[in-house]
Amino acid sequence: MRRVALLAAACVGAAGFAVPARADDSPPGNLGNGLARLLQPPAAKAGVQLTQAPLAIRDRQGRVLVDVYAREDASLAGVRDRAEAAGLNTVTQSADQRAVEGYVALSDVNALAKAAGVSSVSLGLKPFTKVGAATSQGVAAERVDRVPRGVDGRGITVGALSDSFDTATEFIGGGALTVHAKDDIRTGDLPPEGVTVLQDGAGADEGRAMLQIVHDIAPKAKECFATAFAGELQFADNIRALADPKGKCGANVIVDDVGYFDEPFFGRGPVSDAVDDVAAQGVHYFSSAGNGSSQQAYAAPLRIVAPSGATQGSNIKLTGVPPSLYAGGFHDFNAGPATDIAQNIVLGGDPTSDDGGGDGILDLQWDDPVDPAGAPLGPALIDTTGEITAAAPVASIRSTAPRVRRSARSSTVSRPARRTSSSR
Repeated sequence: MRRVALLAAACVGAAGFAVPARADDSPPGNLGNGLARLLQPPAAKAGVQLTQAPLAIRDRQGRVLVDVYAREDASLAGVRDRAEAAGLNTVTQSADQRAVEGYVALSDVNALAKAAGVSSVSLGLKPFTKVGAATSQGVAAERVDRVPRGVDGRGITVGALSDSFDTATEFIGGGALTVHAKDDIRTGDLPPEGVTVLQDGAGADEGRAMLQIVHDIAPKAKECFATAFAGELQFADNIRALADPKGKCGANVIVDDVGYFDEPFFGRGPVSDAVDDVAAQGVHYFSSAGNGSSQQAYAAPLRIVAPSGATQGSNIKLTGVPPSLYAGGFHDFNAGPATDIAQNIVLGGDPTSDDGGGDGILDLQWDDPVDPAGAPLGPALIDTTGEITAAAPVASIRSTAPRVRRSARSSTVSRPARRTSSSR
């Protein structure tokens, strides 16, 4: 466990890149998902150090996973060839997404981003499993004990996607893990014929735990596994591979417990496209909704307070905000006699612990069309310095060379050293 508090924020929206010529050694402007911050971490500010390192997926050589998106007027095959010449070790590609996924050394990122036909290069973010601390009681939860005799999964194939199946060497809480898949088969916790593994990964063997539950529920079902921890494009590939009727698995039912921070909240992505594809084949697909506890969500009866005087005691400033936007009042987060329309958010963990405690993840997205390759932008409207004021809002601003760009896919990790930050 790192002795710092972490905050990760992944932001996804409409992407636009206009890359000017650069006289310095700063990263190219077509890097996404915080890849530029990984190359050049910003200086600490107000005691908070931003870092991208905890979210990067690395191989054994230390290279980072990236998604290389091709321009609309470029051949994907040609972009792949030039990307590999620039240092990309390709793992998979998607014609639908017009993207190539693979590993690249940080020293080669600039050359990769500048390769002909490359629209953008986005950092692949680490996925997460949606698992809780409680021991599952799948039979009772699924009411399998109420199913008539003879309904046992015979003729059904279940595929699971998670971090890994049989590669873990230690428990999550520490200590050597000595029980593996062969032991589960011997004790009857997995099918006697074993599990068909299309691709294993590195992790805590959550996939094996999932399939143990499946075996309890449907003991005659065939079981398969593929990792979802190798990047979003490979996640999508493995969904289709599990469902392929001509493949090694041919699953009728697929379940995953994995999420990626940059999966679009408001649109389609490579994983959801793959789910739609297999569902169209008649496959039943289930994804865990997550085990968000009371510390990961907020729920309370609605308590409306009038706008007048509501901001007292908070850092909320409504100057310049049209009153019509808050004429209906605010929610009162204080359940007692006092009023508080601002909600405290603690970033990092337990402030009473020795190191400020644990990791905190904050995932933010906005409701714009997702275009990771970068939507084309017209000429820049502004390229200047100075201050826009109420007295001179636009008169002193003149349009010059195109140097404005909008970045949409970004993730940030902040490390408040040995303390907990809070905002109101």
